[in-house]
Amino acid sequence: MEISNIPKDQSSYFEVDNGILHYKSPNLSDIKNDKPIILFIHGANKESQHTEFWIPVMDIIHKYCYPVRLDIFGHGQSRHRGQINQDKIVEAIHHLISHILEISGQNSLMVIGRSYGGAIAQILASENDRVSGLGLIAPAGINSLYEKLKNWPNGISFLWDTKDPIISIKYLEKIYQVTPNVNLFSIGEHEHATKSVLHENTVFKKATHAPELSSPELFEEFMSHIVN
Repeated sequence: MEISNIPKDQSSYFEVDNGILHYKSPNLSDIKNDKPIILFIHGANKESQHTEFWIPVMDIIHKYCYPVRLDIFGHGQSRHRGQINQDKIVEAIHHLISHILEISGQNSLMVIGRSYGGAIAQILASENDRVSGLGLIAPAGINSLYEKLKNWPNGISFLWDTKDPIISIKYLEKIYQVTPNVNLFSIGEHEHATKSVLHENTVFKKATHAPELSSPELFEEFMSHIVN
């Protein structure tokens, strides 16, 4: 995929009580109101999951939003102090969201999380009223996490491989128990799919835990639905 025309994002560092968060974004103090800000949260794998994971689809991402690609603690260039757990990660990101909105002059942003980052995104959306949109890519499901979304007032868009080898799409059924306002973009057919593509029509041509890379076209429809 041609990526030479992608705008160059810059690295920024934001200090919180328990460490320093690294993220890449456009110059947020200069953005317009033509597109939303979206915070992208990667999964949990120190080798492959960090701000650069999204590079192959950055042309699509920049088309639809002003992206903020975060390194969570323990990944990429972010650094933490002391023991790190999920609560501390979420608390740090809440502070980062406030910082992003302050320097950009915006009132809200959207969040897209993949895998473990999807679990974090669900918590952020349920706790932070300045999160206005939620996208989940093969999200991790933590016991009773979906219950937190009962009070989430907006729709949720999912991108998932029906044969995901790491996180089963069956977690989606629990989401349906608390909110019917769900849109699914799936690799492989699914009864709830808003849009689906067959595995043989994807880049990898097999089941994957990275549907955004396997089917950039489906990822673009997912992005379009979130921002429109």
